[in-house]
Amino acid sequence: MNSPQVAVRSEGQREIVITRSFKAPRVLVFDCWTKPELFARWFVRPGWTVSVLEMDARPGGTYRYVMRQEDGSEFTMQGEYREVLRPERLVSTIVFVGFEEVGWRPDDATVSVIELVEEGGGTLMTMTQTYPSQEVRDQTLNFMETQPGASGADGYDRLAEMVEERESDSEDVEIRLLPAQPMISIRATVKVADLAATMDDRLSALREYLERHGVRPAGAPFVRYHTFPDIGPDTEGVGDLETDVEEGVPVAEALPGEGRIASGELPGGPVVTTVYTGVPEGLGAAYARIGAWLQEHGEEPAGPAWEVYYFVDLERFEEHASLPDRSTWRHRIVQPIK
Repeated sequence: MNSPQVAVRSEGQREIVITRSFKAPRVLVFDCWTKPELFARWFVRPGWTVSVLEMDARPGGTYRYVMRQEDGSEFTMQGEYREVLRPERLVSTIVFVGFEEVGWRPDDATVSVIELVEEGGGTLMTMTQTYPSQEVRDQTLNFMETQPGASGADGYDRLAEMVEERESDSEDVEIRLLPAQPMISIRATVKVADLAATMDDRLSALREYLERHGVRPAGAPFVRYHTFPDIGPDTEGVGDLETDVEEGVPVAEALPGEGRIASGELPGGPVVTTVYTGVPEGLGAAYARIGAWLQEHGEEPAGPAWEVYYFVDLERFEEHASLPDRSTWRHRIVQPIK
């Protein structure tokens, strides 16, 4: 069955062509097809489980995954990679075991060609599947057009939810897939009482660096705590505790380090994220939402989280006193996961 986002058509005598656009870099889309830890997050339908997931994404390598449906029945999808050209093209054979429907029977093995083309800041995915005969192709196309989910549209929607960058004010915890992001930053250990003053100093230094190099920020600045003291109910003396903190700003391309300003990148991969608007003292509730989500879904953090400060316009930033009312401060917490 087609959806507004997915187009399915026949081509030639034995081909079915499926197209879908994603508002995301094509390298992310490609990796979601070839890395098992990412593939399982979008390909598997809700309620299904994967007992086997093996992928050796190289020419001549093979893949195999066994999925169990809610009624306990299983089917296997397997094949061989013929071409692996990251991030442009992926060619593989597809053989299903456990289906009797035309197009999914073991005898209906297909060749799948996935091509990813940059399009308007996003990616156009074109998947061409070649069937053993026109009869099998026609019956498969009819099945796709009449049976919900047969075209894979729901899976591609889940893939879009992972890779597409979108703005949201929802406080719900969401899972996304982010590209590695070049950035510049300043990191040091400071006392908790000095956080505001050191943030003013560092953000001003980062702004001046970008001005000298004629470069604009590629997004809002962030703060990443590599360590933070365990603060209990008794807050006396908290200001004297130390934290390893990093202030940074994303940039479009890698820039050279300079003095205390380091060049680096925020890690790419799967993350969970949530938005919080309000005074910084309320951020604990947002972190608690992420912690509860990780526990519920059996996920583990992969390194420190960072806080994106949408309320800071770095190109105009001078000091905390120039910022808007604290109750309007919009933050996004981003927690990488394994």
